[in-house]
Amino acid sequence: MTFVSYAQNLEDVILWRALKDVTEGFYIDVGAWDPREDSVTLAFYERGWRGINVEPDPAKHAALERERPGDINLRVALAEAAGTRPFYVFPGTGWSTLDPAIARRHKDAGHSYEEQFVQLSRLADICELHAPADIHFLKIDVEGAEAAVLAGADLKRHRPWIIMIEATLPNSPSESHAEWEGMVLGAGYQFAYFDGLNRYYVAQERAEQLLPSFSRPPNVFDDFISISILQRALHYHDVQPGINELEDRFRSLRGELEQHFSRQRNEDDSRHQEMLRAAEARAREAEQRAIDAELRARLAEADVGRAPLPQAVESRATRVEALPMASSGGPVREVFYDAGLILWFGLRPPVGIVRVEQYVAELLAREPGISLRFIAYDQERRAYRYLSDEEQTQINSILFERYRAVEVKAEEPQAGTEPAAAMPETAIPPSFTRRVLNVSRMSPEQFDEFLARSLGRRLPISSQQSRWGRLGKRVVRRSAAAGSRIAYGVLRTTIGPLRAGRQALAHLARADVHTQALPSANDLDAKTQTVLTDTVAFKPGDTLITIANTWDYMDYGYLTDVVRKDGVRLVSVIYDVIAMEMPFTTPASLHIYHRHWVELGHLSSHLVAISRHSLDTYHRFIGEPNDLDPPMSYAYLPNFLHERREEIGEKPVPELMGRRFVVFCSTIETRKNHQLLLHAWERLRQQVSPEELPILVFVGGWGWGTETVRLLSERNWRLRDHLRILNKISDAELIWLYRNADFTTFPALSEGFGLAAAESLSFGTPVIVADCPALIEASEGLMPAIDPLDVPGWVAELRRVITDPAYMAELRSRAAQYRGVGYNEFAYAIRDAVLKESEATTSPAGKQPHA
Repeated sequence: MTFVSYAQNLEDVILWRALKDVTEGFYIDVGAWDPREDSVTLAFYERGWRGINVEPDPAKHAALERERPGDINLRVALAEAAGTRPFYVFPGTGWSTLDPAIARRHKDAGHSYEEQFVQLSRLADICELHAPADIHFLKIDVEGAEAAVLAGADLKRHRPWIIMIEATLPNSPSESHAEWEGMVLGAGYQFAYFDGLNRYYVAQERAEQLLPSFSRPPNVFDDFISISILQRALHYHDVQPGINELEDRFRSLRGELEQHFSRQRNEDDSRHQEMLRAAEARAREAEQRAIDAELRARLAEADVGRAPLPQAVESRATRVEALPMASSGGPVREVFYDAGLILWFGLRPPVGIVRVEQYVAELLAREPGISLRFIAYDQERRAYRYLSDEEQTQINSILFERYRAVEVKAEEPQAGTEPAAAMPETAIPPSFTRRVLNVSRMSPEQFDEFLARSLGRRLPISSQQSRWGRLGKRVVRRSAAAGSRIAYGVLRTTIGPLRAGRQALAHLARADVHTQALPSANDLDAKTQTVLTDTVAFKPGDTLITIANTWDYMDYGYLTDVVRKDGVRLVSVIYDVIAMEMPFTTPASLHIYHRHWVELGHLSSHLVAISRHSLDTYHRFIGEPNDLDPPMSYAYLPNFLHERREEIGEKPVPELMGRRFVVFCSTIETRKNHQLLLHAWERLRQQVSPEELPILVFVGGWGWGTETVRLLSERNWRLRDHLRILNKISDAELIWLYRNADFTTFPALSEGFGLAAAESLSFGTPVIVADCPALIEASEGLMPAIDPLDVPGWVAELRRVITDPAYMAELRSRAAQYRGVGYNEFAYAIRDAVLKESEATTSPAGKQPHA
């Protein structure tokens, strides 16, 4: 059962780890404050424990009496002797204190207090009157009076198993244990752990039993959730009905807007409509011709010295043809490439598997002997389909114009001719709702610019047109502009407030992906409509390449029919089988991933793993238990950024210029182990001067299972100056980060390869990695490798790298020995598998898929 933590600094998580086998235990909480808020003992109380709560604040003592009837609640303060003393109460805070100097400091900072007299008692007397023989833990949080409490204790007679004492000055990170720690150690206790706020001690007679529980900070293996995170989740659940109501109102407004746009279109003159349709058709044809010409030129440039390119692109068939085999005169292989993930990701900077997909597709599109046809899996029809013209245009833009805007130059205009509009970046046509929302976000100036650009592209005017043609287009432009401005005004006054209310209620804020609206499906010609609805008709001997992990959507029954009935050869990629080793590191149930890997083993003609480790673990966890032995090979991923650095360029990150920093580039999720670095940096903050300690930079989006990382990064204000989380970084900025970092890190619990480690070394920057085999492969065994659960080991290594210039120079020298792999190696492994399986298909004894 998941442990709910109520404590401010996760103290109850550590104590529960050590004492969870104790039933009906007993605690003493000196300075208990509130029965719920930041309580160290509430989780234990809910599990049947009972104890003594010492709290002199009258309001808080009353709350304890009300909510903790099973506890002994004492309204006294503890000191070295009995008596009375002034007590300074700061209402609504945990700062109330017996120390007048501390009270004055809080008052000087602008906080008021109430002075009351409180009864004093000794901890030894309270234990004598109320405590049983076994006190399982004693917690002391008394805002500067720790020494007085300990002076009144008899720790040789009453021996708590664990003592936890707040060990910093009030409201400060400065440690304060020197004044009183000797009393604890002299009573036969052993120091166990410091969590940044408290020091923990265990009785020497129980050290062997308890000390191992204090070897690491709270982590994912403790299976806990913070009460603050749980409350946010419950709050979201409570407001969901209100969100649904707003969505119903939004759908109603959308219907009204659709009716408004429909009426506006019907009011247009039929002659204007005909001219607009004709202009759009000509614009689409001109854009497609320009794209085809550009692609032919690029493919020809890449294959200088080979035979001329015959019909490089057949856009209506949505395929990219490669050059025929010039050297051997062999047949051109028909190969289908699942490009669904490429289309879904669009024109955003590629990461992870998307980058691999784009890279393989680009190189295979240029490969002689392969006729590459891009397709996508349709979840509604549960079958592969051909791409539309717009999707094929997007594929071309992504593969061949990734790092610069697509600019197709038209013929030089004659005098008096307006230049044709530049071809826009394209994407999958967004839904009507998305287009409406995008327009509603524009300022009036942005909308006017967008409107002028759109009308100029759809209705170009040149001197080659007749006078009446130019006049007609200008009339259409002005009419369309007037109607659009009316609709824009309606959008700004209705959708804006609705969106703001919905976002405030749901606590959601999403950044828009920049897209350009394309002609709707209704405007496409009949031939394109046929392409959009056609499913792929596979033939015996065809090859299907799937680079992405398809477990989220693939119908494996359909895929089995494609392979076994249609005679298609399947070539796929194994990135890792980490879910089999560490099922707690994946968001979905294990069986989803297991079935995917088993189905690939049954159906694939060849599998390419991204490392030797991935290949070995596939055999161990999937192949051997399921009696599968598919043909497999492995090839390492190339260093994409380094290989294309001149093309991509380099862009500084302004907030890090002139600063020392350390980079960890990875999606933020459980398996990547970001929490280890946060714990390590907290420890380093206490050991290394602020000027010497580099900034820890996380580069990557938020994934799943991030509660611990969010808590550690949001609550630890002491790390604020030494932590940056960059979620939206371009390739050019990432190159700058790799080149300018002191070093990088990769502490993941497990990996299939570890591309970020290899990329760091390709730029000559050292990297400290976890000791999993794939990361050692990726770093060629050149870099320090440490157990990803060994926080002290990481702290020691990081401190050495940060503070020892000679050791840093040694690591940079080792990094210079890194060689990496050729840019084409992984794509050629896919190519070789395709050509090999195609040859097997055409031979008399062609190999069949695995049973």
